[in-house]
Amino acid sequence: MDLDREAQNGLVDALNHAFLTQFCFPKPLVAAVNGAAIAGGFFFVLAADWRVAGPKASFGLAEIRVGVDLPIGPLEIARATLEPNTLRRFLLTGQPIHAEDAAAQGVVDELVEVETLLGAAQSKAQELASLPALTYGRVKRQLRAPAIEVIEAEMKRLAGDTDRSWFNEETRDAMQRMLA
Repeated sequence: MDLDREAQNGLVDALNHAFLTQFCFPKPLVAAVNGAAIAGGFFFVLAADWRVAGPKASFGLAEIRVGVDLPIGPLEIARATLEPNTLRRFLLTGQPIHAEDAAAQGVVDELVEVETLLGAAQSKAQELASLPALTYGRVKRQLRAPAIEVIEAEMKRLAGDTDRSWFNEETRDAMQRMLA
């Protein structure tokens, strides 16, 4: 809540770079989730190639509830990986969904018991890793190219812009209500 403009911009830039790096990673990435993947945590899941969830997992984008908009990297990753109506519900309500609903909506690829969660994720990672590696990376890049191009262009446009701010006049009050 107490970040000044420079720190806000630094955080947004770091988020954009981190999520873009993960989204572009040419090797298979598999997410195993059995807890809350909310806001920033959910973007790690969305940038993965395959998502496995246990029964206690929950997923959501709480940015609207804390009074901040989305950095371009996370936003474009969400657009590229979620169905439009699912994305709309996440972004405009800020409410999370549980694992069963996430599986039904295609947010996760597999719903497994907690005892088999890591094994299922490792098995899928091994399966994906057995595919031709160079081709895997190239096809992944082709699939994600539209989002990657938007993210890279916006990051370039924002570079050095010190007048921008992630927080607005509603952010501090909204954050305090969320933390109360």
